[in-house]
Amino acid sequence: MRFSIRVRAARESFAASYGRLSPSEPAGRLSPPVIPTNSLRSLRIATLRIRAQARDALRLPRFAGSTLRGAFGHALYDVGCVTGTRECGPCALRERCVVPYAFDTPIESDEARFHGVPFAPHPFAFDVAFGKSRVRAGTPFTFGLTLFGRATDDVPTFVAALARAGERGLTGERSAFDVSGVDGRTDRGFVELASGSPLVLDRAACRAAVTRLEAPPEFGSRLAVTLRTPLRLASDGRLARLESFHELMRAVARRAKALLAFHEGVDATFDDALDAARSVRTVVRNLRRVHAQRWSQRQGRRMHLDGWLGRLEFEGDFGPCAELIAFASSAGVGKGTAFGFGRLQWSREIA
Repeated sequence: MRFSIRVRAARESFAASYGRLSPSEPAGRLSPPVIPTNSLRSLRIATLRIRAQARDALRLPRFAGSTLRGAFGHALYDVGCVTGTRECGPCALRERCVVPYAFDTPIESDEARFHGVPFAPHPFAFDVAFGKSRVRAGTPFTFGLTLFGRATDDVPTFVAALARAGERGLTGERSAFDVSGVDGRTDRGFVELASGSPLVLDRAACRAAVTRLEAPPEFGSRLAVTLRTPLRLASDGRLARLESFHELMRAVARRAKALLAFHEGVDATFDDALDAARSVRTVVRNLRRVHAQRWSQRQGRRMHLDGWLGRLEFEGDFGPCAELIAFASSAGVGKGTAFGFGRLQWSREIA
């Protein structure tokens, strides 16, 4: 598939979305005024399912999420950098460009509650299965990408970047793949957003794929969570053991608060939910520690990433935490969520 998914259209879409900033707004301000809330339904979410086919044989690492994220970052420069210089720092368009917004969202100086954190959480998260994988040439495969907040205004740009990432190829072997289609979750289930060769976008479907958090279901008194990809929570610079429901909900609330603050301009509080989480008991902890690695181009070294896989079962009243539970399924939890760590699946069926 030749890469011709309307790079100009993707750039125009981003400009239309981010061009709403008025000249009077101070430089660097990307957020509307902060308003207090305790509802996660303020967060816009676009859940994409990418249908791809390996053009070359793919030999992927144990966790391919980091590989995809790296290729996606380079591809986003290809489709999103207007000047072509790939130098974001001195660029006059930095405050309105998709590339630094997605990868280096700045924190404003008046946001004192985030002392010592130079960048906001990424407004995207990949969803990739964990485990070594080899994909034969011609074999179809799928993966997911979730967008948050203002990033959902520019679904076409991110679709273009995914297609470009396939053209560029993965790993040092530059093994290419074709994006044959992209689906998006709507209120009526998944619908097709793009298909064909070259990809043709359905803009109405792209708009319909921007949703809010669904109303959480009714929970019984027992709930299980499966860690589909490694969950990494740090405590004093080390991997936390993850033993309680309150510990898990505190991490979910921290991620929700950051995404809402930086990508929707909403200041949220989840104190009541976290207080209620303290009364929930852990009845089963069946976790195993796993190791993964990724190469950090920014730091110029290999990163060793430990995390937890397995299953936890809890007992108690989950009603006050229902929105946080639903949010965790869409957004992931802990460190490394951008490349797919911390993906959870909840179930009321206890094994």
